Amino acid sequence: DTLSQHEIKILCGVYCVNTGTHAQTTTLSWWPNPVLWDASSLNTGYWTLSCEQLFQARLRKICQSEVSLLTTKQWRS
Repeated sequence: DTLSQHEIKILCGVYCVNTGTHAQTTTLSWWPNPVLWDASSLNTGYWTLSCEQLFQARLRKICQSEVSLLTTKQWRS
């Protein structure tokens, strides 16, 4: 079984937000989508200690309202 695109968007916390420029929108998310994750240096084929530390740190900051949603461009950098 694989996840649908809709299920992936839910798990990543994806929002489509109006940019204020006509009908233009941008995509923001709490977590990187699988395509971005697969292209990152953290993707080693298994969940490492570094991955867990990054996840826990971001989750803690989300819960404490210390970080915001990121664009695809921000996730890449």
